[in-house]
Amino acid sequence: VQMNNELAYADRRSLLASCMKAAQDGLMPDGREAVLNIYNTKVKVDGRDTWVQSVQYLPMVRGLLKVARNSGEIAHIDAAAVYEKDEFVFERGDEAKIVHRPYLGADDPGTVIAAYMIAKLTNGETHREVMTKRDIEKVREASKASNGPGWSKWYDQFAIKSVIKRGTKLLPQSSDRLSRVIEHDNEAMGLDFNK
Repeated sequence: VQMNNELAYADRRSLLASCMKAAQDGLMPDGREAVLNIYNTKVKVDGRDTWVQSVQYLPMVRGLLKVARNSGEIAHIDAAAVYEKDEFVFERGDEAKIVHRPYLGADDPGTVIAAYMIAKLTNGETHREVMTKRDIEKVREASKASNGPGWSKWYDQFAIKSVIKRGTKLLPQSSDRLSRVIEHDNEAMGLDFNK
């Protein structure tokens, strides 16, 4: 509330529930690990529709990576967005590898064309996940705010978050924490993969 005084005027029940979810996930709602978003929602009060400012907990990329690292089975995890002018090679098979050389020129690197995650496990295995723009767009279209400020302002971060969530499905799940964080993120984004 000290970082965002608008939270003091939002619906108390949703603020408390959002803080409880952040605490369960072990994430600080500091804008880096997670955020507490305020949005208007319609609720029934005495049989009438009324607009209320609700609070919504949303894990961020840094928070997902923190929980994955703290699982005890992941030695290192990295994820990034790939832009049109980047050099990017992804090979599957017996000698799978990802090579990503970001474009460092002064002009715009172009639009995001893919996102990837690389996780090195403590047992020596390496897991890689790549999502093309087509796959990222499917996730965006399944979101309740597919044209909202998140996807329009931070497309790269939402793409990275999408590939982390997909890639961690193949990682060891020694604790339920990572699954719960991903569930909380899907709930906040209103993801409906049945669309």
